[in-house]
Amino acid sequence: MNDEADQESRDAAELGEPDSDTTATVATILAEVRDTGSSATKQQVGEMLRARLDRAGISLPESEIDDLVAQILEGDESA
Repeated sequence: MNDEADQESRDAAELGEPDSDTTATVATILAEVRDTGSSATKQQVGEMLRARLDRAGISLPESEIDDLVAQILEGDESA
């Protein structure tokens, strides 16, 4: 039974899908950047996000980082 879950996790990793630990780490990083970058420019938010992802050993496509930056900035505007 546990072997099936392990296989699904390996399959997801092979497909480039993030595991739950990576997803949780990205969510934590987003919350931190949102809190600390509320008055930052788009470029500064991007730099903060990239730096924190790099420190966590997480590599995301540039298009995904751009989407996350937009979400952070839009979230601040709607708050």
